Amino acid sequence: MNRAPFLWMRLPAAVLAVAWGVLAGNAKTVFKGDFAPQESGVKPPETAFRREVCLNGLWRFQPVPIPHGYAWDLGIPPELPAPAEDKWDSVPIKIPSP
Repeated sequence: MNRAPFLWMRLPAAVLAVAWGVLAGNAKTVFKGDFAPQESGVKPPETAFRREVCLNGLWRFQPVPIPHGYAWDLGIPPELPAPAEDKWDSVPIKIPSP
């Protein structure tokens, strides 16, 4: 049985499918809003109960290992030791404002 005609009929469909997949993968989403909006992230009904928090600045970081035997999926936070004064990273982390 000669399969050449069958393959030639499928080849254009395969090329078209691959080209469409490549072109669809190059599509991009453009954010059209302001990069740094000035309005608060706290909605008006919530302002009586909480304020906006700004993390802008330089923050110190101290890694703490997770205790041995901690169960991840129980929803209970692990008991962590208090930060040691001599274990902070030497380079602070810069947190930009939104």
